[in-house]
Amino acid sequence: MKSATLHFERGIFAKSVLRFWPIWAVYAFIWMLVLPVSIIDTLTRWTATDANSLVLNSIPNTAVMLCPAAACAAAMAVFSHLYSERSAGFFAALPVDRGSMFLSLAAAGLLPLMAANLLVFLVSLAVEALFGASGLGALAQWLCAVSLLTLCYFGLAALCAQLTGHIVIMPLLFIAVNVVASALGDMGLIVPSMFCYGYVNPGSNWANVLSPLVNLISNVYTTYGATDQVTLAGWSWMMLYGLLGAMLLPASMALYKRRNIESAGDVVAIASVRPVFKYVCALACAFILGNMLYTLPFGNSPRDGLGPALVYSACMAAGAFIGYFGAEMLLSKSFAVFGSRRSYIGWALTGLLCCVFVVSCELDATGYETNLPDPSKVSSVTVDTSGISAVFDEPEHIEAAISLHENAIEGRKTNEEAERGGWSGVSVYLQYRMADGSEMMRRYFIAGTDTDTLTGLEELMNSNEGIASRKEAWSQLRPSNVTEAFVYFRPALSEDGIQEEQALELTSEEAAELYNTCILPDMRDAKIGLVWYVTDETYYNSVYDCRIELNVTVNSGSGRQSTYFYTVPTVYSERTNEWLLAHGVELNTLAETASASLG
Repeated sequence: MKSATLHFERGIFAKSVLRFWPIWAVYAFIWMLVLPVSIIDTLTRWTATDANSLVLNSIPNTAVMLCPAAACAAAMAVFSHLYSERSAGFFAALPVDRGSMFLSLAAAGLLPLMAANLLVFLVSLAVEALFGASGLGALAQWLCAVSLLTLCYFGLAALCAQLTGHIVIMPLLFIAVNVVASALGDMGLIVPSMFCYGYVNPGSNWANVLSPLVNLISNVYTTYGATDQVTLAGWSWMMLYGLLGAMLLPASMALYKRRNIESAGDVVAIASVRPVFKYVCALACAFILGNMLYTLPFGNSPRDGLGPALVYSACMAAGAFIGYFGAEMLLSKSFAVFGSRRSYIGWALTGLLCCVFVVSCELDATGYETNLPDPSKVSSVTVDTSGISAVFDEPEHIEAAISLHENAIEGRKTNEEAERGGWSGVSVYLQYRMADGSEMMRRYFIAGTDTDTLTGLEELMNSNEGIASRKEAWSQLRPSNVTEAFVYFRPALSEDGIQEEQALELTSEEAAELYNTCILPDMRDAKIGLVWYVTDETYYNSVYDCRIELNVTVNSGSGRQSTYFYTVPTVYSERTNEWLLAHGVELNTLAETASASLG
């Protein structure tokens, strides 16, 4: 007698939905608290605009974490028979082909979640209607976004459910699929940051795209317009991952149809995936444990030389050994895994790959450390020294920045020794924006003994363009913009030998006059607003022990904002000095106050 086959088995679908109803109920209950109940509270006290903000903000604040948790639980529940030999045998004996079985079970896991989303949408819409608010647009966006996230994560969870035969491994595998690529990318960037001179970690890596949870958390957010209108960003990513989830369902069905019943209880149920599992575990442990083994005794500061690179490689090889043979134990369900030559070959290949990566960074196989940009292809360069930042786009200043870059490369040995030894120096960050839209970033520590490079840096940062970029200067400051203004100065010793800092409070009119008629012209002449990286005798004899601080409110696109301006007068800022002296400020250079304090 032939077994009857169906494209969709209603009985299996209905029984699965009813059996696992607590999952759908908890999911819907959480959303009811997040939206309808919170909307009632918001509309009672605030406006419909605030309710729309609440709805859209629930996507980055709640959905990006709740949807994957619910999808994982749903897939783990409807495919739970795969993790028990008895249940797997029972389902295989049913007169339903595997394709129809997968279709029925997948629908039983996905459709109740979608129905819960629709229910929350309708209840929220009814609540807003009762209050006379119109939030259909925001709620429609919420429904689309949450449905895309549900589809994305359920597709991933369904695939993970087919790859393992162990119910405990399934959620762990789901988490790994969502984060491991990003984690490996971040760990991989640690190696060049330690062994590539001048390397700058870009902060995000392409591997985030392969980690849906990490990428969606980073790229799904809300923004506010001038009228407090909320806009949801990240639609392209949600649609892309939603499409990915839909495409993974047929792939999961193909694995379900070919899966062996005997794989129930196995850590990895698909034979062809087992080598991949071992190598991923080996690489993950190589980067994570290898870095721990190295940094615990040696620290994570950059290291120069082939010796430290080989030591780091050995630590990574040790981590790969733990990961590779640990995975072998999980797959074979035995501790007796050290007798196979093939296993040692697999581990050796992983260790060799790690060694090549580390040594290539140390030996600068790619030419990264000595690469200098072509001045003709640079549109602008940002120079940042411990928070003091300036942007240059004039050709002569771009060439000066590249010259500093070249000096930093040539002084590598001295700079690295100074940084490791905790000696004085300046941290310099360079960010080139190229004409084709690309970027090039480097970071160097310039030793305090390299006065030629530091002097060149001073000249660049104290150029007219550098001062204008560093100082948030206004063409005209009105008294109505000034909220607070002080001049702090340290006079000569008093009769009782006390040398305390004094403060002169300025009226808004005085502050505007000082800024408009004195500071701004002196700044345009590069006489004030200077920075000093070489604190020699010239510095102490040129800078006054005095500072001018202004708190100002200015108009911006989002309304009035408070900002802060300060500067230090020098012996060259004649206009500013004359005004200060006329208003009772005593000007003494740093050298004069230092000699007075020493008596």
